[in-house]
Amino acid sequence: MNRGRGVLRRFEHMLRELARFGTVGAVAFVINMVITNLLWLAWGTRGTLTANVLATIAAATFAYVANRHWTWRNREKIGLAREYFLFFVLNAVGLLIEILFIGFVKYTANVDNQLALNAAKLVGVGFGSLFRFWSYQKWVFLSADTPPDDGRLLLRPLRHEDPAVEDDAPLARNGSGPPAPGSNSQKGQT
Repeated sequence: MNRGRGVLRRFEHMLRELARFGTVGAVAFVINMVITNLLWLAWGTRGTLTANVLATIAAATFAYVANRHWTWRNREKIGLAREYFLFFVLNAVGLLIEILFIGFVKYTANVDNQLALNAAKLVGVGFGSLFRFWSYQKWVFLSADTPPDDGRLLLRPLRHEDPAVEDDAPLARNGSGPPAPGSNSQKGQT
């Protein structure tokens, strides 16, 4: 029975993170779409990919700040410069996924209207977002129990947080926090 509760708590924690990530992503998506379409209107479709890159940079900057301070605010901080760098490298991969869809529609399928380009962008954003959620959790916003960097940050798997820790509670490091309920941490005491 306790094992089932632990799995449920872990699942609930992941759903809270996913909901916050989705909310940040929705706002970033609106920022991205508005800037992209304004640039497409101003430049025509000759600046299709450039407009998408500029809009994604603006949206990613918002997303980094919101994800750091809201979605994964209780996660380990690995240093602003490094975290920001990894965030944007991984965001660039997500952007590449988007650009592949848009580029396919425009240059391979030879469809050059704004509706088709927006549809391709929407599909690309979906696949890019799946990659971003997975990669941010794995390499940028680390769990507090993730061991210190051994020089292989991108090869190190993410360890899951203790599901018993509440979402807004500070996470314990290296076992220095309070003992888990039901643990035998008071050995020798009666």
